[in-house]
Amino acid sequence: MFNFVSVLHSALHFYAFALTASLFPWQQAPPRSEGTPSSSPSKGPDASSGHEGTPEYNIIDSLLSLTQSPDSRIAVKSCEGLMLLVSLPEQTAADCAVKHTRLCEVLTDRLSLLHRALPATMEPIDIESVEAKWGLDFSDKDDVNQFPGKRQLTSFLSWLDYCDQLIKESHKTIGAALAFAVKERFFVPVFEPQIMQASEVGALTATALLTQCLKMVTSEHLLHELVLFCLGECRDMEMPGDAARRHKLRHRVIERCDHLSDELSLVSLRLFEVLLQKPHEHVTHSLILANLEERGYYDISKMDVSQPGSHDNSLNVSKSSDLENPAPSDSVNHEGLGVNQSTDLDSETGNQGNQDVSETSQQDSQDANQLSRHDEQEHVANGPSTSPPTTPLPVTPTPPTTPKDDDIEDWLNEEKWSPQKDSPMKDKDGSPVHKVVNSFLFLVPDEIKSSSQVEGTGYDMYLRDAHRQFRECCISSVSWDWPSVVKPLAKCRTDIHFYEGSLLKVLFDKLSRVLDQPYDVNLQVTSVLSKLALLPHPHLHEYMLDPCIPLTPGVRSLHSVLKRVAADLMLRAQRIPDFNRKLVLVRQQLMGMAPPENVDHRTLLEGAIVLEEFCKELAAIAFVKHHATSSQHFLQT
Repeated sequence: MFNFVSVLHSALHFYAFALTASLFPWQQAPPRSEGTPSSSPSKGPDASSGHEGTPEYNIIDSLLSLTQSPDSRIAVKSCEGLMLLVSLPEQTAADCAVKHTRLCEVLTDRLSLLHRALPATMEPIDIESVEAKWGLDFSDKDDVNQFPGKRQLTSFLSWLDYCDQLIKESHKTIGAALAFAVKERFFVPVFEPQIMQASEVGALTATALLTQCLKMVTSEHLLHELVLFCLGECRDMEMPGDAARRHKLRHRVIERCDHLSDELSLVSLRLFEVLLQKPHEHVTHSLILANLEERGYYDISKMDVSQPGSHDNSLNVSKSSDLENPAPSDSVNHEGLGVNQSTDLDSETGNQGNQDVSETSQQDSQDANQLSRHDEQEHVANGPSTSPPTTPLPVTPTPPTTPKDDDIEDWLNEEKWSPQKDSPMKDKDGSPVHKVVNSFLFLVPDEIKSSSQVEGTGYDMYLRDAHRQFRECCISSVSWDWPSVVKPLAKCRTDIHFYEGSLLKVLFDKLSRVLDQPYDVNLQVTSVLSKLALLPHPHLHEYMLDPCIPLTPGVRSLHSVLKRVAADLMLRAQRIPDFNRKLVLVRQQLMGMAPPENVDHRTLLEGAIVLEEFCKELAAIAFVKHHATSSQHFLQT
């Protein structure tokens, strides 16, 4: 058998050479003079044709058959042979492979066959744990993570990976045709009914499997078809109530992000998180940017007050290098922060010893540590704080019921909730970025924070990841022709009622209930929102990360939602006995620093921790985006 495999491998190279040498009928034969005898009979059907007018390409048909050989070595060599043939550069060869062979049909039909062998239900965590690559022999003898259907799932994902790699390496004509066939012959007739089904268990498995398929896809053509399958082709602005008309699958999955079943909500949110990480412009435009193009969230009636040319506090997220690189001493106004530079800078720079991080990331970390240390020192150097001092909350027997809207409004109307007043950056020379960073860092009042009492939970811990993730976003979006600055308000339409879009609506609704939702759901919601905040589009940046812009009446922003949740938490925390001790204990338990122990109001306490950490993450993102986009060499670091 080994000799046969070797012969097959050699034959494949010969056939590839033969194709390029025009020995097969898809290449046009050179002209022949009338007196030159033909090497084939002058009458009768073509020797390479199954019937008159339809050529046969036995090498492709044979390889397609051998890909299903029970001998894995023969199957792998046949797959390699197909990949060799479809990668030939000749356009006529690619046209004939698409039009006159069953290449696309056989490959996609096998996907359907392997999918039918899967169990009807599988756990999402099991599906996500499988890593499959074509050509690798699967052995479950020593597999400690066995579950029913794992071998079948591995076979299906391995064949999908082969199709993806074949599309990636093939001629662009073959790649586009095969990707379209995979969508039309497999995902639409097989996957779509399973995701749309009413059964929660079945929809859970199908959505998790679709997410895993999206994670694996790397070819441009197949990714494009899968994005269209999930979101549709419409690029118009989304209006309330028309989501189902635009694309039923997209509408159904977005609805399930706020489903009564937390597990179904998790897998649906995870699907959009994976989509947003894919390098495809249509994903962000369809889900978010189409509704932000006209900046309807901005209250244009206040343009003369806060926007003479452009809004003073908005951050320029230009990917170009036309901005000056600020000097390190100007990156943070230490005087405004009230931090002793001579003592604190030396101690902070010792934490930046990781050599595999770029100089930009190190500078960001050093600067941001000043902000974090300022938070931990409770404004000592600035004198008396404008916010209430950190003291144990009063113990009252009143149960922690949800406060009324009027109570929350009273908290929101107090001066300490104003970003400009809450921030210590009140000097005239302060950079707008500090107002933005501090508005998130100090959004949660000090008396209901817990990170300062647990080591290793400072704001600077998010900077390294934010720097890396934003750099990746800039690289993947560099060819998307996004603007570098916001569209002037004078050129924006004012006759359109602003709607944030169905996805952002669901995400903001979920975020507003962060104190009453399971911990895992909260983590997934904030993860999706942080992916959006990282994107370098000026309108998205302005809407998500600039708390100082005047919002149109009735419009929510990320900061306004967080602000309301923080006010809600402040009122509810006062009604929980020994709130601070319980909050620190729950944080320690989540970090594995304390043994498991039943704690009253755990959901609320975990939600408070998620809220605090998410605000720090957003502050880090805003800080990194400002400094990274100001660096001339950011994309080269």
